[in-house]
Amino acid sequence: MNAGIGVPEISVVVPAHDEAGNIALLAGQIRTALVGRDYEIILVDDESTDGTRAEMLRARKDDPRVRVIAKTLRQGKTTSLLAGFDHARGSIIATIDADLQDDPADIVRCLDALGPGIDGVNGWRQDRHDGTVKRVSSKVGNGVRRWILGGSLQDAGTGIRVFRRECLSAIFPFEGMHRYFGELADMRGFNIIEIPVGHRARHAGTAKYGVGNRLFRGIADVLAVRWMQRRVARYRTEELSG
Repeated sequence: MNAGIGVPEISVVVPAHDEAGNIALLAGQIRTALVGRDYEIILVDDESTDGTRAEMLRARKDDPRVRVIAKTLRQGKTTSLLAGFDHARGSIIATIDADLQDDPADIVRCLDALGPGIDGVNGWRQDRHDGTVKRVSSKVGNGVRRWILGGSLQDAGTGIRVFRRECLSAIFPFEGMHRYFGELADMRGFNIIEIPVGHRARHAGTAKYGVGNRLFRGIADVLAVRWMQRRVARYRTEELSG
């Protein structure tokens, strides 16, 4: 925790592995997007082997709102997000990928959509700037997920999400969890909506997760989530006074 910095309203969690060349730019874009708001940026390094961690530490030195969380083993995006959530202090939590393909301005659009009765906002990348294989595998994966699990969310792989802290109670910590955040939140009675967000070409580096990772392991994940949907005990409570 940075000395002298109070508890922020918004925690922006950024998972990263080998994203040298992107970190400083992303931190600057987040600052520009969230000007006037009370926030912290949590950069989570998933055992990078390039200059990512050094860039994170420079960003922390330049801005006391930046915090750097270092993992001791490379374990993927899910555990990076979970580590960031563990350290997040805000009442509202946002996520964004470190590759600069997400526009931090869309965090603000999601925050604005987080109105009464809405617990979380999921970004939907409608105009993808990825290679053909990645776009096709994502489309197939999202189609299979909706077919088996139901629901209205179109984009399970988005990096842009904003949700109230209470939604953390819905998270079941399994590898691949981040792709099923909407379904997991729905199981606990939270209302998650989806809005269109932008998508940009990658600025530096390469994608870190292959097609096999998305499709084949995803089949096992989606069946596990379906089992949980059928077996989960659904409830929400409130404490009464008087």
